Amino acid sequence: MKSKLLVTALLMPCLANSATALSRWECRGITADKIVLAPFDDGTVSLSFNGGAPTERAEFVLKGDVFYARFKDVTGVKGADLGFIIDTITRNGFEFGQQPGKAGVATKITCWWYQN
Repeated sequence: MKSKLLVTALLMPCLANSATALSRWECRGITADKIVLAPFDDGTVSLSFNGGAPTERAEFVLKGDVFYARFKDVTGVKGADLGFIIDTITRNGFEFGQQPGKAGVATKITCWWYQN
């Protein structure tokens, strides 16, 4: 039942004619940075760090209890990718990324969900 309410809260548009942030995921991995993902009712998600202004925007997918978002060309760097997979029930997931010319990396993250 909780998962159905969460899915409904993430997908139900708050306003019909504009993109409205539906919720906020705050995540921590192995670094001290706080990752903030804010899904919008238009199917996009913004990315920011440590409470700063959003720096990136991408589309997200919510399939069952799994949230997925992948940001391409992060900070304008061609080929720099950053992605997130979050289990919306356990609130655990993975952050993965790759910089051009370097090996990809992945780490576990723990997230907290806040409804707007």
